[in-house]
Amino acid sequence: MRTLIHIAIIHSEADLGSAARQVRSRFERETWLRRQGKILRYWQQISRELDLMGLDWSRAKVYHDSLPVGGSEGLELVRDLAARGSPDFRLVQQLVAKGATLVATEDPQLLVREYELLRAARPCPREDLDRLLEARDRYMAARIAETLGAGETGVLFVGAAHRVTRFLPADIQVVLVPRPLPPGAGGSSDIRRGARSSPPGA
Repeated sequence: MRTLIHIAIIHSEADLGSAARQVRSRFERETWLRRQGKILRYWQQISRELDLMGLDWSRAKVYHDSLPVGGSEGLELVRDLAARGSPDFRLVQQLVAKGATLVATEDPQLLVREYELLRAARPCPREDLDRLLEARDRYMAARIAETLGAGETGVLFVGAAHRVTRFLPADIQVVLVPRPLPPGAGGSSDIRRGARSSPPGA
């Protein structure tokens, strides 16, 4: 049996890059600060839950959407984004420091195609973006299936719009972290639902 820990990415201000000012302008200051505080607590909760699992990180692999490279090149990218304050990449950096292996997760050609569609002068049909998103999900699922060995644990950091797990083979058990809370409980489940309408990181 193989295990995959699924972590839904909720972007902080640090992830938004050049778009941060534009996104921040849509919120009242207090609302924005409250939201950033909730996002910080969300990532702190994930870190605590991972620690409580007592995993052997030398037998773990880390996957992250939009990451087309692994090895030293991937680690350099992770360090750069962590240094900018990205909470998910800071956590990735911590897991690698504990012994986990960083795996190239995405097809660079699909990422370039998505970038071109989003930057095109004419609006891209929604169905084109949906097909591309599914192609990315299928690729990520295939990478996990190919690289996660028997008895190993994978940690997948992935945006809320993705549905990678539906394309995984049956022998991979999926564990959600943080554990879902009932609707209206005011915890991470509510933040994750709000993340669906949040812009992606730059």
